[in-house]
Amino acid sequence: MNEFFYRSSLLVRLIAVCSFCHYSIGMEGPTATHTSQAPIATASTVSHHGKLAWLEELNLSGSVVNLSDNNHFNCFPKLKKLNLRTCSINNTTLKLIISMLPTNSITELFLSCNVLTSLPESLGNLKQLHTLDLSYNNIGGWTEENKTRLFTILGKLKQLHTLYLGLNNLTSLPAILLQREESGQLRIIW
Repeated sequence: MNEFFYRSSLLVRLIAVCSFCHYSIGMEGPTATHTSQAPIATASTVSHHGKLAWLEELNLSGSVVNLSDNNHFNCFPKLKKLNLRTCSINNTTLKLIISMLPTNSITELFLSCNVLTSLPESLGNLKQLHTLDLSYNNIGGWTEENKTRLFTILGKLKQLHTLYLGLNNLTSLPAILLQREESGQLRIIW
């Protein structure tokens, strides 16, 4: 009974805190998911209510992610799973988002259905990343510069074991990706 009361009161408080951001917190675990179509999502509005240090999963898919100030995802220091599918994220926005993420906790990053054409080197700072979804973007054109950047990123992402690249502008994969796939270190879906 005490656990139910604690979880219920926690849920009520979190809905109150997150209602300004259009999020609701489910009873099944520490996750936040938007509840209305295309809300304007700013993590900083949540941070004004205090840090949500326990939050491990944040789903902003289909949201307009507003990065107008510099104080966003750092209010979620234990964030493991971030879903930014269909948020119109471009290369510059991704670089900014990565600079705000807790680099030692993110394990899953979903960036499908955006407008990415390449990957920032800072992606390699997400040391615990094991799943990366880049499908349905515009990534392609493996120039020598892009291959070098990819090699640098993958060299840092030692935990990465699943990479989604389907429906990009790819006609082939760079040798570094194929080598990791052949060795069993990386599963590539494309």
